[in-house]
Amino acid sequence: MRVGMSFWTFQGLSYLFDIYFEEELDPSLLEFCLYMAFWPTVASGPICRLPSMLPQFRQLSPFSWDDLSAGSLRLIQGIMMKFVLAQILESGWLPGEGIDAGFDQMKGGWGGVDVWLLGIGYGFLLFFDFAGYSHMVIGIARIFAIRLPENFDRPFLSKTPSIFWTRWHMSLSFWIRDYIFNPLAAAGRHYRWWPYVVFIISMTLFGLWHGAKWTFIVYGVYHGLVLVMHRLGQQMKRQFSVRLPRSLGAFLSWGTTFVLLSVGFIFFRANDLTQVWTMLRVVFTPAAYGRFAMPRNFYMLTSTIVAGYFVVTAGHALLVSWRARYSEAMSERREPAEGKWPVPVANFTLIIGALFNFFTERLWWWLAPALSILAFLVGLVIHTQRSVIAVTPFIYTLF
Repeated sequence: MRVGMSFWTFQGLSYLFDIYFEEELDPSLLEFCLYMAFWPTVASGPICRLPSMLPQFRQLSPFSWDDLSAGSLRLIQGIMMKFVLAQILESGWLPGEGIDAGFDQMKGGWGGVDVWLLGIGYGFLLFFDFAGYSHMVIGIARIFAIRLPENFDRPFLSKTPSIFWTRWHMSLSFWIRDYIFNPLAAAGRHYRWWPYVVFIISMTLFGLWHGAKWTFIVYGVYHGLVLVMHRLGQQMKRQFSVRLPRSLGAFLSWGTTFVLLSVGFIFFRANDLTQVWTMLRVVFTPAAYGRFAMPRNFYMLTSTIVAGYFVVTAGHALLVSWRARYSEAMSERREPAEGKWPVPVANFTLIIGALFNFFTERLWWWLAPALSILAFLVGLVIHTQRSVIAVTPFIYTLF
């Protein structure tokens, strides 16, 4: 299988590089074979490093309800992301209304809003599909008491392109950083311009990893240039000392990053460079924003899922914060300090934090209802698309 060989190759090269850099590794043949063929990650990663896996293979971990609960939660999240959110975005609520149809069935005639939603929607489709797979793999391994590296960390909240590449496909990004970018950058450290060249080389290789196709090559070069521009922009900012209100500056930085990423996803998904050029020309044509070529459900569904992601992410961050305050209050056995929270708000946050803490630590209180709801949603998606065959494979099995 081609993609399996790709991830095996990365893990094998990681072992060789670690030996070259004099990491203290001494696996037996059985341990090395287990590392190369660890079944949750063998298809599409995450790319694991032997120094982090070997101690876990050698230590027999006892059964843990915490591992079972955390692993099951990650597994359910992954199934929801792949088989509901990614599936709906890719195929649409009804056949011919999804992102695939927008790229493959339409040969032209897009409006400006169509192109932006196709780029943004495909980014979220790729995220839900591959991050969903990663959640499933990490969850399955966690059930067996094996901790795998994270592969995604809220990438669409990144405020800069460089932060994005520390949160997107993290195992591959860090692999390229540690084994390609850093050695190449160190080789020409006497030249100020050399790191910029290495950015472009590294990201071009990142694009080529997905396949020997011009759109992937241009995608890599594009992101290399974006990283170079970001680095140059940081230097100019220090020289001119531009000051903006903190919240406004953060929003503008996030918005610019999000726009640049969305354009990059058009490069990644387009069938050829001619289609890329046609879609980008539409983006820069003001008159095109009065034309709408996609079905109405496409606009509603894509916008709802994208907006829902940001609402849920913000809500989860708030719940985690409340849980931390609850844990702090319980550990100190006191109410929050006066002046920090009004009393009704403090009581409310403590109650929500306590409930969140209770359900996240207890598997069986939420597993059966979650599985029932999940099965209903998956069945609904399959039914609306009128064919079980419409459920697509994981995207990264195509690379």
